[in-house]
Amino acid sequence: MSTSQSPSPERLESFWAYREHIKAEMGRVWQPRSAESEAEYHPTPMGVTTLDERLLQAIWANQLLRPEGLRLADGRPVRVLDQGRWNGSAGPDFRDARLMIGPDLITGDIEIHLKARMWRTHRHDSDLDYNGCILHVVLEIDDDLICDTLHNGRELPRIELEPFLFPDMDTIRRSMTPDDYPYERPPAVGKCHDLMTSLEPEFVADFLDRAGDERFFAKVRRLEELAASTDKEQVFFQAIMMALGTGATKSLYYLLAKRAPLRELIDYAEELEPAERRMGIESILVHVAGLAIHADDLGEAPPESLQYARQLDLHWARFEPYWADRSLAPTRRWFRGIRPVNFPPRRLSAIAQILAGAIGDEKPLLGGLYGLLLDASEELARAPAKRRIHPVIRRLVDRFRPQTPGDFWLTHYSLTARPSAQEMALIGESTARSIVFNAVVPALAMQARAESDSNGEDAALRLFAIFPPLQSNHITQFMTARLFGESDRAADLLTTERRRQAMFQIFHACCIGEERHCDLCYYLTDSAGAMKSD
Repeated sequence: MSTSQSPSPERLESFWAYREHIKAEMGRVWQPRSAESEAEYHPTPMGVTTLDERLLQAIWANQLLRPEGLRLADGRPVRVLDQGRWNGSAGPDFRDARLMIGPDLITGDIEIHLKARMWRTHRHDSDLDYNGCILHVVLEIDDDLICDTLHNGRELPRIELEPFLFPDMDTIRRSMTPDDYPYERPPAVGKCHDLMTSLEPEFVADFLDRAGDERFFAKVRRLEELAASTDKEQVFFQAIMMALGTGATKSLYYLLAKRAPLRELIDYAEELEPAERRMGIESILVHVAGLAIHADDLGEAPPESLQYARQLDLHWARFEPYWADRSLAPTRRWFRGIRPVNFPPRRLSAIAQILAGAIGDEKPLLGGLYGLLLDASEELARAPAKRRIHPVIRRLVDRFRPQTPGDFWLTHYSLTARPSAQEMALIGESTARSIVFNAVVPALAMQARAESDSNGEDAALRLFAIFPPLQSNHITQFMTARLFGESDRAADLLTTERRRQAMFQIFHACCIGEERHCDLCYYLTDSAGAMKSD
């Protein structure tokens, strides 16, 4: 691809204007051809995620299913030992799964569809590549069959997921976004790489800033949509709880926040003496989450664990009549892929400490943080964007890293573990920063907009603009490689989380969510949607 460019404009008004400019630049060196399908832009979902096959694949990958009682369409019991390895290429969706169907251990591939009849619609019954399938996973059985047929004539069992989802589909769609899906790292740089590494650095920097801003405003709008039907403090609490989770646990934290609403937790804790409030809130949270271990069930646990469990039991005895019917079924999913230092009981204890410390405020969470933002507005207005964390951000982050001297959880992973020789933070630095960036800053912007407070909104936007980079994930990693390859541009430009967020926005709005190739690239479509090629 030629890298000669027309002069870059100094500044464009929005991400969408930049997108069109870059598309025009790409159009100068790519010739149009007919395409099998049009590239279509789907806005980055920030509210209720679209119910499509990719979401269903993510549900299967994370096993968002009831832990017991799974049955095939033919009535046989099935247990998932290993959901398999997600396959982003041609063929079945998951490879090398292991299932127990009745007494039999079965190993093979899994194919996933929204509706059962898609097996035949996609002609898998006449495709040799699907002869290794051991299960057809569907959201809904929309015909009268209980199994499908492989090319070799063998019957393929089905399972309908809808009755076995846990949590429910609405919770999953509200707590999981395409950012949580499994993706493959692309094998090479993208077709836009040469352009991105030859445009003026200032132009690319502003493009990334506008892309990050677009994603941020989408997050704020999502919170505003939720706040239209519930209290802003509750919406903020839900956002905090989701930020504690990853993968499968995000849905569980979100559901817990719905089952144990902020206002009710505060109301019950206010009945307690100040010294008991943290333990009271923690007792409610761990029991409603289905994570409680009663003292009588601890056996030979360390004495300090028994004492702590008895305190939780004592508080639960008081609260159980009101809260018991909200409790989630116990599930190991809380701990899947989680390092011991991040075990949920430790994080819920931290949340209990934060909430207990906020009791007495009219707006226990968001209101206090908003006051901090307004007090720091002049300081933020002068703040440059640096990799170092700004003092205002540091104060916000520290709010979510409670450290009570002598706290049981500072030296314990669980109630059954021996104490650690070294203290361990209940919420680590990287998680606390993620909470502030993904939950606090958008919520502060939401609050400012609700109050028509331009000073507060400017301060929240400045917080967003100067936030240092968070830990990278699979999308930011492969998009950085796709756009910039091994050039120095990534290190020079991706100096803030605002610009890291641009990687998500560009992936969804320009790459159309396709990580394996550039065939759907928005830049390579003409005005009629036809693809362009070299």
